[in-house]
Amino acid sequence: MLNEAPPGDHQVADYISLRRDYLSCSFAPGGDPEDTSQHPAIGALHGLLGEGRWGRPPKSLRTYAVAYTWERPGYNDVHLAMAPKMRPCLAVAGGFADELYRYVRGNWLLSGMARLARTDVALDVNDDCAFDVLQASLVTYARTHGYSTDLRGDWADVGSPKGRTLYVGSRSSVYMLRLYEFRKHHGFGAHCRCEVEFKPQSKDKHAAFMRSSPEVYAGFAPAVHVAQVLQIPSLWDLRAYSYGTKRSDLDRRIDMMLSQYGRTWDDLLALHGGDALHVVSNRLAELRALAEAAKKNRAAASAEGASPSDYREALVTEPSTVYAAPK
Repeated sequence: MLNEAPPGDHQVADYISLRRDYLSCSFAPGGDPEDTSQHPAIGALHGLLGEGRWGRPPKSLRTYAVAYTWERPGYNDVHLAMAPKMRPCLAVAGGFADELYRYVRGNWLLSGMARLARTDVALDVNDDCAFDVLQASLVTYARTHGYSTDLRGDWADVGSPKGRTLYVGSRSSVYMLRLYEFRKHHGFGAHCRCEVEFKPQSKDKHAAFMRSSPEVYAGFAPAVHVAQVLQIPSLWDLRAYSYGTKRSDLDRRIDMMLSQYGRTWDDLLALHGGDALHVVSNRLAELRALAEAAKKNRAAASAEGASPSDYREALVTEPSTVYAAPK
């Protein structure tokens, strides 16, 4: 089942695969707002990307002043665009987007700061008949359910090498779908690609970053319709992935903890070699001891008719053990 798969590539069938093909996210401000070169995200990304170079941002990020660029042989470059008093923006297109997403999501510092701007998830179908079947079904579905459509490319000549593209939904909305003849456009790869573009609303940007590729794809009803036509049962359950589905209280608290205390957790785990259980259990034991001592202190004060403030200094606790190295 896709909901049990990791957030990266997933081979749905021998001729169908699902992957993240574009990622753009911003990071919370860090360090000196006037000196963006010292932002902690640069150092954190060195663990995956190594050393980069400063230069001009690409056209897609032209609103920023400069960009720190990592060149990836065989892939598109990774850019971290910056400007004073603006959130740094990380962007990459192509096959490396999945690996970069998994790295950022797995890093406490980066995932705690990350806010999703846009991501594209692609369902590739390596079948030369797939486009004609899917576009006919999608057009009918869009008209029935009130979605706008737009046709681009050479639709007058079906066999044209220029290729055809069908858009479902609006570019200004949260979701949009592109169905196009990928191999004709690029000269390689799958015959047909169904690509979902996801741009969450501002209030949802941090929680949206944690959504896996299947969750993003299955959040748009027309994309789920494509999965039904292709007979991919694990993508049919729209309720499990739907954008805007009510999330549990625990999920919201975890998101809040990562947003506010991600850097603290990162430091603590680094001190203890990644032993989160040791950190938490020591701190909980210390807090329970403090609570029990305070309870006894209040009981004693009440029994003797004195104010609890008279006994506050009598409460003596041991030094904190939360930073003690595990044995």
